[in-house]
Amino acid sequence: MKSNLLRQTTDQAHRLRSVLWQRRLEREAHDPRMDASRGESVQAKLLRAGLRTLGLYDRGVRNVLSPVLNRIEFAMLDLPPEFDGYRILHLSDFHFPGPPGLAEAIVTLIAGPDCVHCDLCVLTGDYAFNRRANPAVVVDMVSGVLAQLEPRDGFIAIPGNNDTSTLLKMLRSGGLPMLINEHTEVQRGGAKIYIAGVDDPHEFKCASVLDAVCGIPDGAFKVLLAHSPEVAAAGARAGAHLYLCGHTHGGQICLPGSRPLFINTHCPRARAAGLWRIGPMQAYTTRGLGASTIEVRYACPPDAALITLKCNDAPALERRGNI
Repeated sequence: MKSNLLRQTTDQAHRLRSVLWQRRLEREAHDPRMDASRGESVQAKLLRAGLRTLGLYDRGVRNVLSPVLNRIEFAMLDLPPEFDGYRILHLSDFHFPGPPGLAEAIVTLIAGPDCVHCDLCVLTGDYAFNRRANPAVVVDMVSGVLAQLEPRDGFIAIPGNNDTSTLLKMLRSGGLPMLINEHTEVQRGGAKIYIAGVDDPHEFKCASVLDAVCGIPDGAFKVLLAHSPEVAAAGARAGAHLYLCGHTHGGQICLPGSRPLFINTHCPRARAAGLWRIGPMQAYTTRGLGASTIEVRYACPPDAALITLKCNDAPALERRGNI
């Protein structure tokens, strides 16, 4: 009886994934931002002109090209002992092509052996600057960055709100595993942890946490990847132990003290960057490695995160800065 119920639930999840994918395709088909002939928005043009007038534009571009690596240690309940010390490199929001030198700056950041030989590399979306970006150029740049890495358990990626279905298919065809409301497992000895990933919850609104975790055994250790913090509550209800996301850019343009003017997402500001939690579920929002709308950053350096999982329940620790 239990196996029949599980099979029925799994079949329902497959059907819903198909429905959500069709919804994404329909929204793309009616999205004027998909039109490659459309130029830059009026707001972006005015902002760029204003920053040039103030003499701040070039500084903002230099900031985009100066990423930092954050080393974070998460002490986790229910983590199998075989995974104690497991290292996850979290990359997000490349927004390629971006300003000249962006890919090279990212490669330099992750060139150290701890990143190159991490256990797993996860990518949480927005590979493209916007939906009009040339997907072939984006795929080439993403491939160039990932070619520098040799993670023991490979790569796992999810979509962002700027990533079209065409781009996602090309990334998959190029060998990048893409989780879209589904999950996979990682093994160490006889133990397993599960990595679940959802489609974009921000603009496409095609994320389904329940379908992503469907079939994961009760009590198993789960990492949930989402493009934005917006489905964190659902992740906590689904029993995720760790939630990793990006999208917000930490605000991208911030006041002194890294106080964002806008976070471009529907969530509490405390979840816009860095460490946070919902009950037992711990979480991290990266500021991402690129910039969107306009290629500048202020008081908000781009970042990647090298995460180490540990087997206890002490608070998460973070050390910021270039490594």
